[in-house]
This record gives sequence, structure tokens and C-alpha cells, in this order.
Amino acid sequence: MNLLSKIRKAGSGETYLKVLLTGASGSGKTTSIVYGCPKPALVIDLEDGTDQYGKVADFDVFHSTDHNEILELTRELLQLQAQG
Repeated sequence: MNLLSKIRKAGSGETYLKVLLTGASGSGKTTSIVYGCPKPALVIDLEDGTDQYGKVADFDVFHSTDHNEILELTRELLQLQAQG
């Protein structure tokens, strides 16, 4: 099968944007999110790098480096989303 035949126009339905950005400290991960994503936005901040942006962009932040907390937060958010 020709893989080019699998290319389709993107749909126009509404959905939530889920993004994982990785990179070295200072590479622009937080800046890209707080200025470039649709609102409302929740940033899960592993490096405590978001506080400086609170005065120039409107977003929520969850500070944690504990993977168990982040996993539990994800579960809670998925439950809220399922409830509508």
C-alpha cells in the first residue's frame, strides 16, 4: 500500500490539545506553551519555571516533580472530562 494514500485533510471537530514538551532548561518549553496554546490551559510544571509568566499570560499551573502525583492528577482530570 502506498503510504501517501493514507494522508487526509484534518477534521474540524473540537478536541483538547495534549502536549508533552521535553528539552533542556531554558530551551523555551514554557514560553511556547503559555503564549501559544489555546485557553484555558493547565501546565504541569516539573522545573518551577512558570511563575515568571503568570503576570503576562493566563493559565493554571500544577507544580510537582513526583511522578505519582502527576499520574494521580491525570486520572482526576480524565474523570472530570468523562463527567462532562
